Amino acid sequence: QQLLDNKTALISYHVTDTLVYAFYIDAKEIRLAPIKLKKDLLRLQVKKLRQALSDYQFIRSHPDMAFEQYQTSAYWFYEQLVAPIQIPKATINRLIIVPDDQLGHLPFEAFLVAQGGQDPDYTNLHYLIKDYKISYNYSATLLQENTINTRTQINGKILAMAAKYNPSADH
Repeated sequence: QQLLDNKTALISYHVTDTLVYAFYIDAKEIRLAPIKLKKDLLRLQVKKLRQALSDYQFIRSHPDMAFEQYQTSAYWFYEQLVAPIQIPKATINRLIIVPDDQLGHLPFEAFLVAQGGQDPDYTNLHYLIKDYKISYNYSATLLQENTINTRTQINGKILAMAAKYNPSADH
């Protein structure tokens, strides 16, 4: 908590079979938000969002359906995983996300704070990245260790190598 500036919050998620625990930490407070969410439903929603984001055949052959699926899934994740935490938007502008289990496969910055219209226009959607700078870490402990141990020893020397190719050589 002491390593976080006044505009940064860390959210660490822990997934169980029936709950997702969200630990919220900023410079002033620490909170726990237990979220009732079954692991099977979470896995299904991750699959839907990932399909809407990266299944190019699905996106190209059914653009309207892919847009609707993306909107529904991305908003669902915001509503389930971010909104219950009640992040103070007036003071926090950076989030450090520590995902767990299936959540590690999700781009939190692509979550939708509000659903858009029916017109498949991705540019006008309200993405979470518009409200916060988002970064990820493997654990709060590693974040702490990396922040404290940022001083590196440099000896002033460099080793550099480069290959030399001769395309005209007969080999």
